[in-house]
Amino acid sequence: MGWTAQGVVDAVAARLLGMGMAKVPQISEKTLSKMGLKGPVHRGHVDYCKYARDFAGPDGVVIFIVNNDKQAVLKKGYSFVPQEDRLAVISAIRHVDKAVLSIDEDRTVCKTLQMLCDTEGDNKPTFFGNGGDVDEGNRCPEEEVCRQNGIRLVYGFGDKVQSSSWILEKSVRVAFHAMSRDDTR
Repeated sequence: MGWTAQGVVDAVAARLLGMGMAKVPQISEKTLSKMGLKGPVHRGHVDYCKYARDFAGPDGVVIFIVNNDKQAVLKKGYSFVPQEDRLAVISAIRHVDKAVLSIDEDRTVCKTLQMLCDTEGDNKPTFFGNGGDVDEGNRCPEEEVCRQNGIRLVYGFGDKVQSSSWILEKSVRVAFHAMSRDDTR
């Protein structure tokens, strides 16, 4: 079942209120939305950006960290879409105010997150969003950087409705199936 944008906002607000916060964060606060984005951009990425925008509100700022090519290779074994192309596409999504290429050389965005805290001044992130495949049960490595900088973690930003790996695997299966039919003629 997919979530509506309002459903995500309501769920995040309920979770924040359950953590003892007196009210939902003011829309003037900023949101940092982290995403892997190691492969081709698909509907799931756009939905995730929209969830982040809905959470930040019209006056909030959505900063999106795009993983670099080295991180893509660490995660998937290859980099299918060059980092500059992924950065350009995410920058063009209307829900994103700023896209930043990760400076990290491991699977995390800890150094990039710290860089944003050090350089953004009043616009430093106040929230760090995790996708539908990350929850409080499986801690994210960025938690310590967030704690040190007063950034609140938000888990479960939308369901995982699509995956670059799923798209590529399906394309390969279709191509092999088509080639095998051609070989029998």
